[in-house]
Amino acid sequence: MKNRISSSIDCVVKALSDYNFEDRHQYAFWLSQAYYFVKHSTPLLALSAGLSVDNNAYHNRCIDHLSEEKGHEKMLLNDLKKLSYRPSDFPELAQTQAFYQTQYYWIQHKKPASFMGYIILLEGLAVISGKELHRRVSAHQGKSFIKVHSDEDVDHLEKALQMMDSFTAEEQELIVRNCELSSQIYLTMLDAMSTRRRVQINDARV
Repeated sequence: MKNRISSSIDCVVKALSDYNFEDRHQYAFWLSQAYYFVKHSTPLLALSAGLSVDNNAYHNRCIDHLSEEKGHEKMLLNDLKKLSYRPSDFPELAQTQAFYQTQYYWIQHKKPASFMGYIILLEGLAVISGKELHRRVSAHQGKSFIKVHSDEDVDHLEKALQMMDSFTAEEQELIVRNCELSSQIYLTMLDAMSTRRRVQINDARV
């Protein structure tokens, strides 16, 4: 199962390496989409915690994680501001909406613990890609969100993977499936951002 998780994370890591973070507009586009889904982190963690009172370890983990994630959307707003942008300058893509909105379904209609698949994906990206992304945006103003996650999330992935062993076989399968689906949606989100930028550049040349 953990091989499937690694494969899902690796696919997105590769896509992030191909995304043009060096372009100021593209970087701001990514920050805006991150803002749209990150502001749902604490509500999703609270929902998953509230529906997991029968699993004390996971319940407490969600609560602890919730406190860590509080206010992270403000970092994204500040980073965008330093680039002279606002979230409203960029559309909330359908792919971005699908990325976080599906988590409400997983938590409420599958198993609350299935949300771990989404968490593991994002924390895996922070651990594997964070420092490299921070290097790539070094020429830009507004990079606090990437810096914080590349510095602070190092042990989060390992702890999340260790916690998987405490779940039932059914829950573990749902976690893996959610990770796989979330990675595919994230890939479509990156592709949509890149496509829009290419269209804008081509239109400007006409």
